[in-house]
Amino acid sequence: MSHSGRSLAELEGIIERGLTTFVEVGSALMEIRDRKLYLGQYKTFDAYCRERWGFQRTRAYQLMSAAEVVMSTNVDIQNESQARELARLKDEEEIIAVYHELRDEYGDEHVTAERIRRLVTRRLERQHRDQQALARRNGRRLPALPPDIELRHGDFREVLADIPDASVDLIFTDPPYGKSALALWKDLSVFAARVLKPGALLISYSGQQYLPQVLEALGSVLEYVWLGWSPNQGSYSQIHQLRIRARGKPVLFYSKQDYEPRVWLDDVRYDSGAEKGLHPMQQSLETAHYYIEKLTEPKGLVIDPFVGSGTTAVASLRLARRFIGAEIDAGTLKGAQQRLAEEYNTS
Repeated sequence: MSHSGRSLAELEGIIERGLTTFVEVGSALMEIRDRKLYLGQYKTFDAYCRERWGFQRTRAYQLMSAAEVVMSTNVDIQNESQARELARLKDEEEIIAVYHELRDEYGDEHVTAERIRRLVTRRLERQHRDQQALARRNGRRLPALPPDIELRHGDFREVLADIPDASVDLIFTDPPYGKSALALWKDLSVFAARVLKPGALLISYSGQQYLPQVLEALGSVLEYVWLGWSPNQGSYSQIHQLRIRARGKPVLFYSKQDYEPRVWLDDVRYDSGAEKGLHPMQQSLETAHYYIEKLTEPKGLVIDPFVGSGTTAVASLRLARRFIGAEIDAGTLKGAQQRLAEEYNTS
């Protein structure tokens, strides 16, 4: 997005004048963020918003997203709530079409945010049904998944390459632990540093045998925050060469730039026992649910580059978060799709 080159004082004046309109405020915030005008006094944009204006990160990004809809479409949107509902559509022509359809049906004065929400939801659901129909015509039958949950088949380094920079609220994942998979951790850290919002977390399970190499790989790009623990309830893995019974695993917390804590977190989560029905490395749904709920807002974006049985996706679905995940094994992905479809269609 191009900017006019206004000074920080001028941009802050727009915000300070009572948040005159959400479009002006969102536009000013975008310009401050994109030109990094906050760096004189604040380490991150999120810290600037919180300390200068009392905005949490979610609120700042809501204003910017709503403003971008208005500026990119020139639609006569009346308020921020309308713009935020329209922002769920990614295509500018669709945004314009939705607004015009409602205006023609109800008139300008009766185009409410709730009516926009219902029409946008119907359009997203129709898009999903069209994708299903196309898949069937191509000889593939995909389980019915909600519009905000997306599973991709392939190596995350390739199939998640289109995730926009600084767009992800949380990465929660469980990569392979073996020696042959060590190279993945550096690639995971590079991916996380690109797609995470500043101050957001990558949380990952890890094995212990190669933990020093894993920590080195993640720390080469990301900021170390903490090391938590996930105990196994009543079960263990035997490390024969060391004669060790492993009754738990580390949970690694790394952030993009400085971590900005907003809530208290427990660093030990006790799961409800073995959940291995879909995948030999299947992890606890309760743990994923806890951290996703604590660290993201509804409609926030959660990423899992190693989907496995789909535990992170199921937790995201239950919490009304958007989710995108990758799984390299086609059979495992099919199981995750089926699990999500059953969760979605019975909820």
